[in-house]
Amino acid sequence: MGSIWVVTFDPSVGTEIQKTRPALIISGTLFNNQRSKVTVLPFTSAKPNNPRISPAVVEVTTSAQNGLSVDSI
Repeated sequence: MGSIWVVTFDPSVGTEIQKTRPALIISGTLFNNQRSKVTVLPFTSAKPNNPRISPAVVEVTTSAQNGLSVDSI
């Protein structure tokens, strides 16, 4: 939990996120091992034009620690 991994989201259906991109692992190890599934929050460098799109949007600045190559949300 709390690690950033590069995840391939293809194939996607409908409006699901696409492409290969970094994602934050938010599910715990015990859950991951018991369910054989991982819950992630994908990052995108696309910034919304309207700041009211979601109050939950968090900007993440690139750093050596997170390994992101561009500022993301």
